[in-house]
Amino acid sequence: MIIHYFKMIWNRRKENLLTVVEISFAFLILTALSSFVIMQTEKYLEPLGFNYKNVWMVNAFPKEYYPLDTDEDWKQEHMREKVRNEKMERLAVEIKNVFSTVEYAHPVHFSTMAYLHQTGEDNAFVFGGKEIRYQFCCANEYLKDDLEINLKEGRWFSREDMASSRHQVVLSRKVADVLFPRQNPVGRTFGDDQKYEVLGVVDHFKFNGEFSDNLNLMFFKDTNDEHNGILIKVKNKPHPSFEGELMKLLRKYASDLNFNIYSMEKMRQQYLRKYLVPLIILSVVVAFLIINVMLGLFASLWQNIARRKSEIGIRRAVGSRRSLIQWQILVETYILTSISILIGFVFSSQIFIYNFLDIPVQALILGHLASTLVIFILSTFCALLPARQAANLKPAEAIREEF
Repeated sequence: MIIHYFKMIWNRRKENLLTVVEISFAFLILTALSSFVIMQTEKYLEPLGFNYKNVWMVNAFPKEYYPLDTDEDWKQEHMREKVRNEKMERLAVEIKNVFSTVEYAHPVHFSTMAYLHQTGEDNAFVFGGKEIRYQFCCANEYLKDDLEINLKEGRWFSREDMASSRHQVVLSRKVADVLFPRQNPVGRTFGDDQKYEVLGVVDHFKFNGEFSDNLNLMFFKDTNDEHNGILIKVKNKPHPSFEGELMKLLRKYASDLNFNIYSMEKMRQQYLRKYLVPLIILSVVVAFLIINVMLGLFASLWQNIARRKSEIGIRRAVGSRRSLIQWQILVETYILTSISILIGFVFSSQIFIYNFLDIPVQALILGHLASTLVIFILSTFCALLPARQAANLKPAEAIREEF
């Protein structure tokens, strides 16, 4: 019986060609979108690794930059950095004293300011004969408690560690598993020219944002060489005038610096908007495309039934049940949809081979399955009404219309 259905579809190949092309194209687009959405959803559901609520960031930078052509220029720059660091220390203390709503204020390195900059694994070292790429954060002894970082193993930097000349790090779970697979990394050392002792392991710290990759991340001790920010935690939502008053205080004590003030919650909202708005727009466009394709399939099936009224009438006249007529239309639709999906898969499989979308294989597989399911569900809805119309044809009317 299935072979008979294939023969019927093949005999109407010219009429079905456009429908097959449309469904194949819709499958391709829907697969790419589904895979991307699944990948982004998996990233979003991963733990962020820190608390952004009621956290404010101050970014400081000099009003004037100087040339660094000679050793003397670099010496002067180091002196200026030392003065800036001292100012940031004093500003942090002053902020805590002036604003009663401030729970803490600590100078930090720019690398720990979440949502402000999007970076990848820009650094590398060789360990065990292979290159390992990573990103770093310069952390002080307060950062873990300030951002409520989830420490899974070992401990965080202490005040004594910060004063020590020993090279110590805290690793993310991902890079810890790369360096020391199936081993407890705490207390171990790594590095060739410079040995680093592992103090602890954090679960996640996605400072680039929810939709960023979980990087190979290393926390190094902040050696006070470059404090260009202040991390501020307020006890509750501050008064609307808080930002303006804070800026006045900063300019009062450091008039030679420029400042930017950020609410981490607002930065997160802007970050999510930057990713979600294009995705929503793309999803709406794809939805309209799918609707147009399904309307085309619906019209094709309707026209097909109109052309086959005599055939259906004869089958009804010789005793075919309505359910069999309806099932025939549905099976023909499923076969046509299956052929279209197989053709689409020939092209979508190139994503697996070349992975030019940089999507994990698991997300690609789920994307293909989701797209196949959606296409079959929509095809069923498109075929139900024409199939019901064909099943309700009366033999006498169908044959009379033909003649």
